[in-house]
Amino acid sequence: MLKSTLKYISLFSIFSLLCVLIYTTQYNSDSVHANNIITNSFNEKSIEGMYLEIPSINFKRPLYPLEDKRNDLEKNIIYVDSSSMPNDENGNVIIAGHNGNSPVSFFRYLHRLKLGEIVQISVEGIKYEYIIVNKYLVPKTGTVPIKRNLSKNTITLITCYGEAEQLILIGEIKKIIN
Repeated sequence: MLKSTLKYISLFSIFSLLCVLIYTTQYNSDSVHANNIITNSFNEKSIEGMYLEIPSINFKRPLYPLEDKRNDLEKNIIYVDSSSMPNDENGNVIIAGHNGNSPVSFFRYLHRLKLGEIVQISVEGIKYEYIIVNKYLVPKTGTVPIKRNLSKNTITLITCYGEAEQLILIGEIKKIIN
């Protein structure tokens, strides 16, 4: 029991570290470079009432500001600190969560998303609708290469896939509904 608990805690630690070390690359680019895209300070006012919705897997969860104790991978999906807000020009909203069978495995069905399916972020009465355009696996190495179009607003969803890989889904903004 203790051995499996330590393994579970270790996986949480590795995933938390992974979420801090996120990089962005352009499509068809072999080079990986840091993309400092923080354009808003995240506070209670800027993110209050923000939800991630994925209709095809019947998923809806709130997102919390960075300094909120609920923005914690051991309790919820997390809004990664290098994320943009959905309305930031050419920004990238980055959300990470666990999959598996634990009580905090909120992304357990994320692997079921297909290209062309919809992911939504709702904030302050505005719904940002993204269409999934890229889905790929990468080895768990401590960094996640994000292959996205830097000239578009995007969302990146990250979760574990088995014990040795990460699943990355990229969505591009389709429409904004007021």
